[in-house]
Amino acid sequence: MDWHQINYFRTVAYTQHITKAAKELAISQPALSRSIAKLEDELGVSLFDRKGRRIYLNRYGKMFLTRVEESIMQIEEGKREIWRETHPEHGTISLSFLPSLGASMIPEMVSAYQKEHPHVKFQLAQSSNRQIIHQLKERQADLALISYYQEDEDILCFPLLTEELFLVVANDHPLASEEKVDLHMVKDEPFISFKEANELGTIIHELCVSAGFIPNVVFEGEDIGTVAGLAGARLGVSLVPDLKLLDREKVTLVPVTSPVCTRELGLASLKNTYQSPVVREFVSFVQTFMTEKQNQRNDSHELFTTEYPGFQEGQSCPLRRRLQYICHPVGNPAAPAGDCGGVSRITCDGEPDPIIGNHRIGGWASRCRIALGSLRPQIDHGLFSLHLIRHRPFHRAFIKL
Repeated sequence: MDWHQINYFRTVAYTQHITKAAKELAISQPALSRSIAKLEDELGVSLFDRKGRRIYLNRYGKMFLTRVEESIMQIEEGKREIWRETHPEHGTISLSFLPSLGASMIPEMVSAYQKEHPHVKFQLAQSSNRQIIHQLKERQADLALISYYQEDEDILCFPLLTEELFLVVANDHPLASEEKVDLHMVKDEPFISFKEANELGTIIHELCVSAGFIPNVVFEGEDIGTVAGLAGARLGVSLVPDLKLLDREKVTLVPVTSPVCTRELGLASLKNTYQSPVVREFVSFVQTFMTEKQNQRNDSHELFTTEYPGFQEGQSCPLRRRLQYICHPVGNPAAPAGDCGGVSRITCDGEPDPIIGNHRIGGWASRCRIALGSLRPQIDHGLFSLHLIRHRPFHRAFIKL
């Protein structure tokens, strides 16, 4: 029994005339008669009573027609459901991601997409790299944000961004006051790593080996928050990305110069499988979104200096003392400070300084950023100069734009 037989039967049932039905279906009358006869043979009963050139549905035919109509309704509803699920403006996207990306990246990305496509729905799931790969293979997820993965020929993964890993230590650890460290400096320290399911454990091991030692792992945590918390309790050190969820009152993140400590994040999907229009649209959006985010970061955090080599263009400035900024009219540093309300924020350790005004005293910080906001055009036109002051010891850094 196939779809053509069902459709032919339905048409004959409504016309109750073979010749008229054949004309409507655009097939020959003998071909239609053979199809109906084959269907009756398969069902084991006659569906029509014949009287001359006319045919009439018998009770078996009426019974079968009812089920045929129900089936067709279900098929049509299935077609509409698939349309709703796949349409770029109304579909559903199943997205899996690493737990560490759930603090900011995923919420920002999904929120930005739904502003442009308010009727698109998301099914979100967070898990380890290994579990996410399994979800992709089982077609439980359309896409995944994972550590860049090239070990499986069934998985297609293209690089999305490079995330720096920092040495995380307690605030009173001897290395907390260092501007930067070589990973070999912690070869004798106890290490807090991650359980096997978390890819960061493998990354940490490989980085330590490249630095010339095997880490002395004393504990393995499941998530970054737990690992950082144990480091804050002076139970060991580890390597983690800079996340908002880290408790900066207890831990310090120290940049590692050698080896380069990073992890690659990628957008993954299953090879040789159908991607709906809404999924393809989201893939394109993610690529554009990440590029724009990187460009915005470069534009809003440009720092230049001729006095303090710690500041680098487009990067956060490493400060481990209290931070103050003063704004003066150009050419007259002795004049009263101008209105620096245009400095939209100074961010220390990922958290914004709560005080806004002509003078700002920041808290203890390991890394700080300045976003110039509306003050940028005034500085560009030479109306103001911006100074950062680093205390203990006193150090003035002139930011020239």
